[in-house]
Amino acid sequence: MLLNSSLLILAAMIWGGGFIATKWTFVDYGPFWSNSIRFIVASLFISPFLIYKFKLKRPWKFYLWPFVCAVVLYLSMQTQTIGLKYTTVAKSGFITTLYAFFTPIILMFYKKHRYQKSYWFLLKLCLLGIALLCDFKFEQFNQGDAWTLLCAILFAIQIIITDKITNDYNSIELNGYICLFVALVSYPVAFFMEGDLIVTPLLTIDNFFPHSTLFGFVILGIFSSNLAFSIQAYAQKTIPPHIVSLIFLLESIFAAIFGYYFLQETLSVLNLFGCALVLFSLILIPKYGKKITLDH
Repeated sequence: MLLNSSLLILAAMIWGGGFIATKWTFVDYGPFWSNSIRFIVASLFISPFLIYKFKLKRPWKFYLWPFVCAVVLYLSMQTQTIGLKYTTVAKSGFITTLYAFFTPIILMFYKKHRYQKSYWFLLKLCLLGIALLCDFKFEQFNQGDAWTLLCAILFAIQIIITDKITNDYNSIELNGYICLFVALVSYPVAFFMEGDLIVTPLLTIDNFFPHSTLFGFVILGIFSSNLAFSIQAYAQKTIPPHIVSLIFLLESIFAAIFGYYFLQETLSVLNLFGCALVLFSLILIPKYGKKITLDH
């Protein structure tokens, strides 16, 4: 479990860096094409492995759950993007992390799970830390907040679906099909919302590293989409989803660190205190965040 927890922390670090890479892609592409191209790159990169593992005799149900997971993942990413049009980055950053709250709530109704009281305390402490990290200030609830809240719910569902199906698939193959299905679903949506795909920025290799659109898609496609999601699928074979959702909160901390390093964004004393709260809570989770086993 320690190894898989470390792998999830690595995935969170990669996704934290993905925020920076996404900003680089926005130089030449809108949010719909940005999401679509990253998964096109991911599916092209992983396609040799999918071809190698492909079997004609597999039933159609083998592809159903990866498709469902792909649709939920795509919807979660797009609702977050839509929400950012109407709300602040700080509010979006905080509301998105509520997936760590929705994941155990959904499991309580779906699988009748129960958790230690200390788990809920540590979860609240984590969310407080994220709020301080994001400089969150509550203002009037608007439609952007509503879209972002839906994003958080969808992310929680994606974590739960992954937990349900991961033991039935090879982790890399599962993620490969998810990337492929997201690419297929997102392409027509991006075409409808933002027009034709212009490939010129993808063919430009001048100033490749860093701060370039092409390098941004390399990071997002190969590392954020292929490597990090494959790690999630593998690690969730042994780590329960309510713990996974909390570990993923480290993504915000890594995003802040990368933002400071690459984008010269500043971190206040309150931001650093928020980081410390999250780290403190996560250290205690293995001992005080367990699921309660109910006698039947």
